[in-house]
Amino acid sequence: MDNTLQTLFLDIDDQSPASVVAAYRRRAELSIAVANSENTQRLLIQYLHKPWYLLDAQPIALVAIVQFDLLQTGLQVHASVLPVEQFDAPFWGSQPSTDLVLSHLVKASAPWLNLSMPLGLQPVHIPKPWGQEVWFTGMEIRGQSGVGDGHFSLPLPWILDLLGESHSLTLLKVLDPFAEEVLGDLYFELHETKQEVYIVTRVDPQAWPDGVGEIFMGFSSEKRNQYPSREAFVQAYLAVVDEYRQLRQQLDAAMDGIGLPEHHARLSPVEIYAHKQQAIADLANMPPLIEKETLLRQQMNQFIARRPLRVGDVVKVPCLTPHSLQHGIQVVEFQTPVYERKILSFGQKVMTQVHWDTHEAMAIANLDEPRLDGLVAIHAGQSFLLELIADFDEFRVERLGCRSECSLDLAPSDGLLLMLIHGEASYIQGTSRQLDNTGSAIGLTPGSAWLLSAITGPLVLRLKPGALVLAAISSSQPWLDLPN
Repeated sequence: MDNTLQTLFLDIDDQSPASVVAAYRRRAELSIAVANSENTQRLLIQYLHKPWYLLDAQPIALVAIVQFDLLQTGLQVHASVLPVEQFDAPFWGSQPSTDLVLSHLVKASAPWLNLSMPLGLQPVHIPKPWGQEVWFTGMEIRGQSGVGDGHFSLPLPWILDLLGESHSLTLLKVLDPFAEEVLGDLYFELHETKQEVYIVTRVDPQAWPDGVGEIFMGFSSEKRNQYPSREAFVQAYLAVVDEYRQLRQQLDAAMDGIGLPEHHARLSPVEIYAHKQQAIADLANMPPLIEKETLLRQQMNQFIARRPLRVGDVVKVPCLTPHSLQHGIQVVEFQTPVYERKILSFGQKVMTQVHWDTHEAMAIANLDEPRLDGLVAIHAGQSFLLELIADFDEFRVERLGCRSECSLDLAPSDGLLLMLIHGEASYIQGTSRQLDNTGSAIGLTPGSAWLLSAITGPLVLRLKPGALVLAAISSSQPWLDLPN
């Protein structure tokens, strides 16, 4: 059997790395179809990465190493990306062995990613006044998610250069608020274009002892009926919010003036908040203002509709509908990758902007309580249930729940995201119709997520009873080969 290695060196200008990789992948697949031989083809691609997710950032010179291993069992594609200055000059113009390439990557702390398999997403944790966001596919100035091989990782945007999905990849993140009331309540805000869906994964038992939390969602129809018109309702709401906002500014300024204890580095954000709250309360002129703040916040929230939330509930947030996830409720969120919002109110200081957008938001807000749409059962069998939980313009989200042990063929496509919520699951290369899919299965960890693409090879997803998987699909094609 002929086993050869060929390395090609490319310095591309306007051409995208993804288009180059796609073209050579098609050639490699054709080679497998017409030749009974095993060989390796490798690309070294030098290009300029344009960090569109950063403000006024200069292009970065990178080198992508993409290796196509043509095997009789199929095509395996591996890749890594390095800054040009970390790439050894002797590699250019030579034919380095795979062992030499791997040794160099280890020295550079760079992963060797198997693009034929699901790519493990490395989350980045973004602190928030109300808790934290955990980004699995976030790419912006505040942080960028990564992709790793279990040892090293790359910034997600770099590997997306090879897949061609950087601007359109669905944003997957976890919202993890503090359990304390007010401190853990999110902004009451609306979006004009961003589409998002929440899946509740945890309700803190200390915050909600009965297991039923809340989300603020739209405006109370009962409160609206107390006013003769939309305009009268809006003006009454704005009057309360404006008064609360003025008082909020006074309290925030006082909080900013409170120093931290000497041991503050060992304190959690919750402990620091409690320290400042107590220090404010000890000031002679503050208790009346604190009491007034509580009263005005309650009056403001009387205008707002509330929806109960339990673990497993799904919330689709319509555009122009004000909403606020409440404290102690953890959710997985899928959303369009845009950053736009209008803040109507917040129970503490807003750190990302100096003003609220209440008046602008109320001019366009949908005042109705959004209707509860039922979930659509795509497949309801004895072994598993597949449901459509959100169907947006740019992506859809499905939930797969396993009733008894099952194996399902995956149909990978560009931008497919998978997340195991709980239970036991694994995947294996091949299809359920092949005789050799009894190889080593790769186990999945609850709470972790993976990216699949058109390069990903055929896979079998194996689920144990009780396993629950979420999938975000950017194409119109199914991500599972369902039984008839």
